[in-house]
Amino acid sequence: MSLLDAPTDGHRIADLSQPLENGMPSSPMHPPFRFALAQRHGDVVREDGLTGSHELIVMGGHVGTHMDAVSHVAADGVLPGGVPVAQALERGRYRVGGIEAVPPILCRGVLFDVPQLRGVGEAVTAEDLAATGLEVRAVDVALVRTG
Repeated sequence: MSLLDAPTDGHRIADLSQPLENGMPSSPMHPPFRFALAQRHGDVVREDGLTGSHELIVMGGHVGTHMDAVSHVAADGVLPGGVPVAQALERGRYRVGGIEAVPPILCRGVLFDVPQLRGVGEAVTAEDLAATGLEVRAVDVALVRTG
């Protein structure tokens, strides 16, 4: 049996992905998502009449639903876990702490709906999370709705 087919004890499985579309929210410090048709049907036609429509996608790493890799941050040139950045980086790619090392995650999610608690427009603090009264266990994933 697949994990996705396992009993949920009355809980629901929620897909956390967001549709990727031009104009979607993104960090102002990162490149936004851009989608364009670089070639449309009819732009190039093969002798047998076959055509193609081909897209060009450009996006920063902080667009849409994502999870940061361990290698995303460092302090004094050292990644979490004590690995020097210089040792983790090889030919422009992190060989240690990359997101590809993280297996798919299927677990209980705890939603901290801070806007419902106190409104929107301000940074979410540890006190806000504590005020929800929710408990997060070591095997849970905390989801924070910021508004």
